[in-house]
Amino acid sequence: MKIIKILPIILFAFVVANTSAQQNYTIRYLDINTKYSDFGVSFSNDNEVIFSSSSFNDQDRIWSGNKQPYLELLKGTLSPEKEIVGVYNVQKDHINIYHESNAVFTKDGKTVYFTANEEQNNSRKARRKKLIQLYKAEVDDDGVWSNTVKLPFNQDNFQSGHPTLNADDTIMYFVSDRPGSIGGTDMYSVAILPDGSFGEPKNLGPTINTTKNEMFPFYNYKTKQLYFSSEGHDTNYGGLDVFVVELDDKEITTSPVQNLGPPINGAHDDFSFVLKTSENWGFFSSDRREKGNDDLYYFRMSEKDCQPIRGNVRNKLSLDLIAGTSVVLYNSKNEKIDSMITTSSGEFSFKVDCNTNETYFVSGANPKYEKASVDVHHNKSVNLFLNPLNGDKLNLDPIFFDFNKAEIRPDAAIGLDKIISVLNRMPDFKLKITAFTDSRASNSYNKKLSDKRVDSIIKWLIKRGIAANRLEGIGQGEENIYIKECGDNADCSEAQHQLNRRADFELIN
Repeated sequence: MKIIKILPIILFAFVVANTSAQQNYTIRYLDINTKYSDFGVSFSNDNEVIFSSSSFNDQDRIWSGNKQPYLELLKGTLSPEKEIVGVYNVQKDHINIYHESNAVFTKDGKTVYFTANEEQNNSRKARRKKLIQLYKAEVDDDGVWSNTVKLPFNQDNFQSGHPTLNADDTIMYFVSDRPGSIGGTDMYSVAILPDGSFGEPKNLGPTINTTKNEMFPFYNYKTKQLYFSSEGHDTNYGGLDVFVVELDDKEITTSPVQNLGPPINGAHDDFSFVLKTSENWGFFSSDRREKGNDDLYYFRMSEKDCQPIRGNVRNKLSLDLIAGTSVVLYNSKNEKIDSMITTSSGEFSFKVDCNTNETYFVSGANPKYEKASVDVHHNKSVNLFLNPLNGDKLNLDPIFFDFNKAEIRPDAAIGLDKIISVLNRMPDFKLKITAFTDSRASNSYNKKLSDKRVDSIIKWLIKRGIAANRLEGIGQGEENIYIKECGDNADCSEAQHQLNRRADFELIN
């Protein structure tokens, strides 16, 4: 039985179909695989890797989830053929008697972050949970781990795991099912501050996360590409598939999410993709063979990879996808090569000649937007951003509040993150905030409550870097509410009252 399907966060995966990244991969099954679960390779230095396995643990201690020993982190050396040899248990102070997996090292090799679970002692119910959490340890010159601590943004009522780091170790990407997640498990980022403390975790949003599980991130800081596994995107082959998406310096997606396609992905769970930085090979994990549960695979990409020019057309202010846009592909001589109308999800795709060094650009036109273009190359995915024409109202989604509360809910925080992205892109604009309540309680009380909601939003945005002079707001109480039929003494449902407990937003120049 596969651990990934039982233990909510120590393993994850996902799937895709016709939008594969069109790369050419050669894969090989590794000799190190056993009849137990072996998965999740990461690089500890140029010639050493670490991975998770049940094979070295106490065979008398069996996990009921799959009738195998508990997972431990093992270290090995890479042979010239990229086989993992000389495997041994990682030397560190064991924090628990349960699973350990998915480690990532800082660039200097002196710190390691990893996933583990330990028995909670506060109640019988908590002891049964054995929640997956993120940990940090120091690594000395001999490779010994010490001073293991649990990261401060863990909590006992949700899980966090699967860490990966950016280029300068200042951002960690990880997986969690914490409140505010879109699906079962979502991809998050958190800032690692100079003093070693951490910022507030941020959900990476609905372009990456779905209503199902996203897991196993790997960030290639050379190309600014985030690889991850998911079971929620529309284009999958079955089980977990590996996907890739490009991020900018503000962690905003700059390309569509793409499936890596066969042979990396297939009808089974495929996950834990990791690429040797600046090279064309790496490892991934899969349960495609019946013999060995989760197994390790080596892959190499072809020297010449070719894929269509593809991308999305988006509203430059709101980042919403724009369907029905005319997109034209030109070559470097400004000659028209091809054209198409974007799909209902704002997508475009052009096949090009991969045997040339031709530079292309795409141009987009839509009656409601200013015309725009962007340079692209084959093997490249891009977003084409269009500015709304003057007079078009920017569609900023409202956020909602709990009854008689002014605190920012997790779902509202995701909406406010989107508004921050818009404000950062449009520095000459201010934000007008209008907050409302439902009709319960007196008019005067509701006016004060709506003012508190405005104040809560402004403080939340200022704390995250938006200048106070760009924000203004007013509380309307129960005046001008969205569901006007739900005034005083009206017989309305809770869902209708919820629609009235809102804040609306408008950009003003």
